Amino acid sequence: MTTLNQDWTQRQVISDISAPLMLKRRSFLAGSAVFAAVGFAKPTAFAAEAEALPAYYRDYLCKIAAKIEAIGETPGVTGGFFFFTDPHVSSNRRMSGRLIAELLRRTKFNKVFCGGDIPTAFGSKAVLDASMAQYNEYWSTPIQAAGGILYNAKGNHDFTIRTDRTSKDGWTYSSRTARDFYMASNGCCAAVTNKDDPTACYYYTDDKAVKIRYVIADTTDSASDDPHAYWGVKYGMGEKQLKWLAKNAFAAVPDGYSVVVIHHIPVVPIVGSAGEVKIFAAFRRLLEAYQNRGSVTLFGRDYDFSDAKGTILLDLTGHHHSDRMTYCKGILHVTEACDAAYRDYIKRTPFSGVLPVKSGGTIFEQTFDVIQLDPVHGLVYTTRVGGGQNRVFHAKPVRVKAGGTLKLVAEKLGGEITWVCYDGDGIRIDKKAETPERYWTFQHDYASVDADGTLHALAPGDVTVIALDENLNKEIFGVIVGDKT
Repeated sequence: MTTLNQDWTQRQVISDISAPLMLKRRSFLAGSAVFAAVGFAKPTAFAAEAEALPAYYRDYLCKIAAKIEAIGETPGVTGGFFFFTDPHVSSNRRMSGRLIAELLRRTKFNKVFCGGDIPTAFGSKAVLDASMAQYNEYWSTPIQAAGGILYNAKGNHDFTIRTDRTSKDGWTYSSRTARDFYMASNGCCAAVTNKDDPTACYYYTDDKAVKIRYVIADTTDSASDDPHAYWGVKYGMGEKQLKWLAKNAFAAVPDGYSVVVIHHIPVVPIVGSAGEVKIFAAFRRLLEAYQNRGSVTLFGRDYDFSDAKGTILLDLTGHHHSDRMTYCKGILHVTEACDAAYRDYIKRTPFSGVLPVKSGGTIFEQTFDVIQLDPVHGLVYTTRVGGGQNRVFHAKPVRVKAGGTLKLVAEKLGGEITWVCYDGDGIRIDKKAETPERYWTFQHDYASVDADGTLHALAPGDVTVIALDENLNKEIFGVIVGDKT
């Protein structure tokens, strides 16, 4: 199992990141009233006008906004939102909040989701406090002031920090303190959560106009009782959360709705580690039971989804700092690159070429996505801001019998197309590798794909198929190879 220490020793901070800004507001104290000074305060004069963005963003944002508008005019596209994750604010260029705010003004969107991990892994309690205050200053305030509705998913080291890589010292705030911060944003305040759980950072919210339910789970829903513990936020999802999600978030999805699930740590292979797959097995079983109209037993209680409504379009996460995707048991799982100025997205993102360094003063200094949904045709469009490419996902996998063939067509791409595929549940990783080609060794036991997009089904299993254009923009398909069609 991947430990917290192993996870963080893999991460390399770009050397020219400046030291954390000084805390401009009073540091918070542990307790239920903790965020009076640095919580999600009411937007101030920031709301009146957007602070002028640097010149290098002017033409770039115009192109991004035009791309968003063009996708929005595609028949079937209804909902959309912004997603950024792993900001690690003291290692961040701190521009993405302003960029999202400006795009909010230029588009019809108002939903913004943060995938968690606000502080860096190492530093003092003062650094942790400053990070949370800076998240408020550089993300929460400008986004909400621009009319954005902000939703937060809790990360594995939010509200916890280690003094340095070898130290046994650190700081961890209580789960109640984390809730008081995260659930104070305007989106979280209006969401439906577990009223019987005073530490709940899990919830759902419905966009009734377009019939989309967003379910936000907490993959670290408990913390150490020792405030001096480092990395004291614990991996895992407890009984109270899983039962509430099963009964209230999934079993009660209205008829005709589609579902987007968001959480910090991924739960299936390729997007997540073997250890994470094991830890979150119960949550994965819940997702798959709902999606496939099956049943699941959680902590001795049975949940039958044979008569459930709706379907999962996307399971969206962060945590691993790179772009990854796979299809497992009828669900599209996508992990997004981090917004912080780290190099690991360069080394760990497959099928994307040589990604740019997140140099300050360039359009590559931040990384986040604009995600647009077409529930009618089962499509998910992502428009990248920063390094990386645009993608179109076919959310619903197609089926083919083992021994058969399937012709796939990349209708959303133009020009010369390259095809690749890999098994959706198996991977070998070299954590010391410096390039994606060496980092990833994909398996091809279930299918192969020809240069013209013809898939040959070899053995039962889940398969991810990727079409790439000359700029490495992608159209991505899920295929289920079975004993019968």
